[in-house]
Amino acid sequence: MKAVEERDWIPVSDKMGFVVTSSHPFPPGNVMLAPPTEGYFMVHTGNVWQRLTVKDPLKGPGTSG
Repeated sequence: MKAVEERDWIPVSDKMGFVVTSSHPFPPGNVMLAPPTEGYFMVHTGNVWQRLTVKDPLKGPGTSG
């Protein structure tokens, strides 16, 4: 497995983080107009880091998503 670059790691806690895979992780200017950042979550369990996969994401509120 390839190591994650520090610039692509967003820590959430000491046991969880987000790995950025898009080419635009920190867009300049108005963040509200920026394209979404893509990536995946990792969790630390025991002595290993595991990638989390979402199989059936929840829909947004109302008719969105």
